[in-house]
Amino acid sequence: MDDSMGSRGYHGIPGTPAVRGVVLRARVRGGGAGEVWAGRVVATGAECVVRRVRLPPDAAARDAAMRAAQVLLGLSHPHLLPVIDVVATAEGLAVVAEPVAGAISLGHLLETRDRLDPGEVVTVGLPVAQALAAAHAAGVVHGQLDPDDVLLEPNGRPVLAGVGVAGLAGASATPAVDVSDLASLLLAAMPQATGPDAAAVAVAVAPALVDDPVRRPTAEDLVAALAHSATPLPVRFVNNAVTPLPLPPLPPPPPGVDDAHAEPAERGPRPGPAARTTPRPIRAPRTTHGAAGASTPPASTPRAVTTRTYAPRTSTLGGPAAGGEPAAAFAGPRRIWAVVAVLAVIVVLTVSGLLVLVRSGPQRARPLDASPAARVSPEQVWRDVIVGLDNARNQAFEQADEAGIAGVDAPGSTAYARDVALIRQIGALGGHAVGLHQEILDLVIRETGSEKSVLRITYRRLPYTYVDKAGTVLARQPGHDRLQSDVTLVRTEQGWRVATQVDAVA
Repeated sequence: MDDSMGSRGYHGIPGTPAVRGVVLRARVRGGGAGEVWAGRVVATGAECVVRRVRLPPDAAARDAAMRAAQVLLGLSHPHLLPVIDVVATAEGLAVVAEPVAGAISLGHLLETRDRLDPGEVVTVGLPVAQALAAAHAAGVVHGQLDPDDVLLEPNGRPVLAGVGVAGLAGASATPAVDVSDLASLLLAAMPQATGPDAAAVAVAVAPALVDDPVRRPTAEDLVAALAHSATPLPVRFVNNAVTPLPLPPLPPPPPGVDDAHAEPAERGPRPGPAARTTPRPIRAPRTTHGAAGASTPPASTPRAVTTRTYAPRTSTLGGPAAGGEPAAAFAGPRRIWAVVAVLAVIVVLTVSGLLVLVRSGPQRARPLDASPAARVSPEQVWRDVIVGLDNARNQAFEQADEAGIAGVDAPGSTAYARDVALIRQIGALGGHAVGLHQEILDLVIRETGSEKSVLRITYRRLPYTYVDKAGTVLARQPGHDRLQSDVTLVRTEQGWRVATQVDAVA
């Protein structure tokens, strides 16, 4: 797989990544399953959305990812975002898709509204479940479904983006994980909702939240359950129109390069199905889309970017850090005395530091701060964090305390929605859990950062029961000698909290 052509021709804003046949115009979403850019197809002038997937520099792995990506070109469903090309890049792959005109993501909508009505949840969830069923039938899973992947057209019609991208990046998932993620997402979209319709939707999605993935319904089963829950209602937008985020103007091509011929048509993205062989007209202005199509906030409220300015390095003795003439003040004997003084200060500070350590005793290191000097491995640090969160979660379930989940899961996350739904389900029976306990067998750090970390945890769960206030056993849950989950933690003002926990697939 070669990306030598990616460095030729005209690529729009200087410094943007090179994608053959496409001009990248603005980065509209980062992180998740692929960085998202708004772009323009050079051969046709049509707008597009590009997900850049980073892959390890292994030729065999990249070839395998490219072959797997070809399946995305054949996926076709009214509620799936059409993929029109997959292009090899220096970093890995770029998945080129059609944009959704005037779309707003479900995540952005939920930022402007407290919650959706149960009927609106059905309007959104049922078509998305249908799209997942079509993808699963083709052997493709989403793998990392979140509200920004659900795009709502101006009429409220949902379109699912990002299918299969997480798998290209190496994430492992199953259809059961997709179904559970969608169920959690739908519950999180109607928090605190009450009444018969809310109860009907909750009952419809509850089977998808069970721990055992084998017992979860398929996407088709979820479609049928949602269809028999509540009456669909039109999705209400806060404003009738979505304010577009203007794209930066295209700079002139480099000297000697003709924009119209910078990339030959045969190098551009391949057309999709026959119905799309005719180039689509360019619409302007268009809304830039996140999550392969999701609209982003208006340009009037951009996210602030902090730029640090660093002064040239100077040596601690007053001279240049490298090169140049030493400071005259330290020439001859005075320089010798200065060096002796510095060494003396270092010795004093070292002894003082040792005394402080001896007097204060061992300290628990914070996540991401572990180092050999701290004599605590990063894995042990994260193990302590997970044990603390597990204990808080067990206490919340044993006390049937919904508020206690806020000390475990990130607000608005799929993990929070799932745990709250389970506590409510138990509470509806007048019961609570007894004997919850997990023992961590192994922990592997898969991703770590200052704001987000992903851990693969292997653990043992002991048998536990649900009892009512009188102590009568309502249900017994078996134990498991070995379970494995991928846990995503995010940093909040209150500390590290669980955002997602999905069954790991070897």
